[in-house]
Amino acid sequence: MDISACLITLNGEENIPRLMESLKDCKDIWMGDGGSTDNMVELAKSLGANVYLRPENKATPTQEDIDLFTKTFGYLPKFTTQSSFLNAGETRNEVITHAKNDWIFFPDVDEIVTWDFPLIQKMTEQYDEIECNIIQKRDDKGNPLYFNRISKLFRKDKCKWVGRTHEVIVGGTKKIYTDKMTINHYKKESKQGKVYETLEYAVLKDGDARSMFYLAREYFYYKEYQKSLDMFERYMKVATWRPEIAHAWLFMAQCCWQIQKGDDSRKYCLNAIAVNPDFKEALLDMSEYTGEGQKQFWKRYGESATQENVIFKTI
Repeated sequence: MDISACLITLNGEENIPRLMESLKDCKDIWMGDGGSTDNMVELAKSLGANVYLRPENKATPTQEDIDLFTKTFGYLPKFTTQSSFLNAGETRNEVITHAKNDWIFFPDVDEIVTWDFPLIQKMTEQYDEIECNIIQKRDDKGNPLYFNRISKLFRKDKCKWVGRTHEVIVGGTKKIYTDKMTINHYKKESKQGKVYETLEYAVLKDGDARSMFYLAREYFYYKEYQKSLDMFERYMKVATWRPEIAHAWLFMAQCCWQIQKGDDSRKYCLNAIAVNPDFKEALLDMSEYTGEGQKQFWKRYGESATQENVIFKTI
């Protein structure tokens, strides 16, 4: 089956040639642009993309939102009444309505795809959603350090995007993983203040487990360890996806280690291992959290772990 490529864009002219070259097998490419001020639109059109000005799909917090967040969580949110948030999931779904093919590939502008396109086309005849690896981080020589699995290739009549940020595909019942397709993400390293704000707003408005997980992780990255622990505690009350739960326990263990609560670090790390005994990072962290008598045991165990059902993987 033919595959349409869809994107949401806002500037990024430096990425467009590389991206379009990787999409050369897709003959129907749609970009919903948010008002780029660089040469992104003209360049994309010259390379064969259909580019249009997408509708505004933004929310602005009220003072009541700020007050409710503060009352619920015990601290002021980073978002203000001057903030404005794009609902990325709904925006992606709008772009899909322009595509002429049943199958959609939806990369980000700073990604490229390598795939065995004829083989992928054959797979679309049997499935609703195709999952592959995405390389998230590299060393100075360009070698992969960090990756996870992701779904960005799907049937539009079976699947849709959900989430204001860190959006995800849902709905497909026939799903398969392939190693014949890889997405490379070349995002520049930066602190994502906008993501932090958006996740706080999403947790307030939606209260879903995924938003709680990613907000707690964001607090961890910003070294706000107690906030992270508190949000992960809330997450655990509603979470159902075991690979994500295992990683939440690991983040909690790492938070406690940073604030010198070693007993809690070991407890939470063991919880992560109990959920997924093949979680290499948790096993290796456990070797650091224990004394010399057990260190080598956990290290040997970790080095032989398969990483099965781990959502964020180090190499």
